Amino acid sequence: MNKKIVILLLSLLLFANIRANALSTCSYKEQADLNSEAAQIKVKYEEKIGELDHSLYDCGEAGDDCSVTTYYLSMTILNMSENFYIEVSNNINKNKNVFTYDDVKEGVITFDHEDIYQITNYTFDVYSSVSTGCPNEKIRTIHLTTPKFNSYYYDGECNDAEDHYLCQKYISTEEPSFNEFVEQLTNYKIQKEKEREKNNRNFIEKIFNFVDNHKAFIGVTTTIVVVGVATVVIVKKRKEII
Repeated sequence: MNKKIVILLLSLLLFANIRANALSTCSYKEQADLNSEAAQIKVKYEEKIGELDHSLYDCGEAGDDCSVTTYYLSMTILNMSENFYIEVSNNINKNKNVFTYDDVKEGVITFDHEDIYQITNYTFDVYSSVSTGCPNEKIRTIHLTTPKFNSYYYDGECNDAEDHYLCQKYISTEEPSFNEFVEQLTNYKIQKEKEREKNNRNFIEKIFNFVDNHKAFIGVTTTIVVVGVATVVIVKKRKEII
């Protein structure tokens, strides 16, 4: 019985080894080269401003003489080569989009992210393409989180608090309630005013300390200046008399 178990285990190990070799057809060098090349692939985003299609809204009495500005994020994949294809997914819509080297335009791949009112986690799975000796192997995964548009960005409470994170155009956290928002900014402004007053006091104190520590020098300088002025006046007057 023990002998049969040993034979079964050896068979399973052998099958697993054969299956692993079948799944990975890359040589060590090619795998290393692909890893190195895939490490150069980068993803980024930037804000873009567009105009909403006229068919989606009514201008009323203005007719066609109106426009609606829209904001969206342009997603960019850089350093893509024919050795790879990329599978893109996110946590919002669960859709998967596949981009290949054929999608490269002017050296990059771009697509639009229009749902700017939700924080979105993107996953970019990089696979080896059929152009390599070991196609369809996942080489690396890139994660990128896009921020959401801040609904408080244009709120009047942000006056004199533009550098607070809740007054930025895009934020990477969920927004608090309006009451919490007002409370945070009120406390922030109070603290900011205290720091401004403290800095002013420190500046004035520094001036007085400087004068106190250098009063002898300042006194001598003043005397010399006064004497110099007197001398000039006297000499000038004497010349006029002469």
